[in-house]
Amino acid sequence: MTATIETKQLFTLEEYLRMEEHAAEKHTFENGKIKLMPGGTANHNEISANAIATLSNAVRQLALQFRVYSSDMKIWIPNSKKVFYPDSLVIAQKPEFYEDRKDIITNPLLIVEVISPSPEANDRGSKFHDYRTIPTFREYLLLRQDEALATLATRQSDDL
Repeated sequence: MTATIETKQLFTLEEYLRMEEHAAEKHTFENGKIKLMPGGTANHNEISANAIATLSNAVRQLALQFRVYSSDMKIWIPNSKKVFYPDSLVIAQKPEFYEDRKDIITNPLLIVEVISPSPEANDRGSKFHDYRTIPTFREYLLLRQDEALATLATRQSDDL
């Protein structure tokens, strides 16, 4: 699948998932639209790998019942009918999967995004709003790749 998929044609979630299984690049699914994800820079990948390693070590050292996943795990957002690939995510105890698939999580607790200036507004805006509709979602960690800056948003209540 290539960037040419980004057309006005709308796809079903099932069509997207079938195409994504054989795609060389990653794509998001946004209410019927399939969008090519830009490739990550070396800095982006290093920060993402460090975040995954740090979270995994913390979970292991504290003997917590959490699981850490990398950017190959997708998140399904039913309210907005979207699928995203976060850079990392943490779930509490047992994973819950969309339609018994093993590549789409529905119960993220913490979502980590490594961001750059160009898509930052989307990560802080509409994507954050979409993530907030997931009942299990509690924390959102944004790590800037162009400067030493991290932002953590924590849900204070179950109110959306």
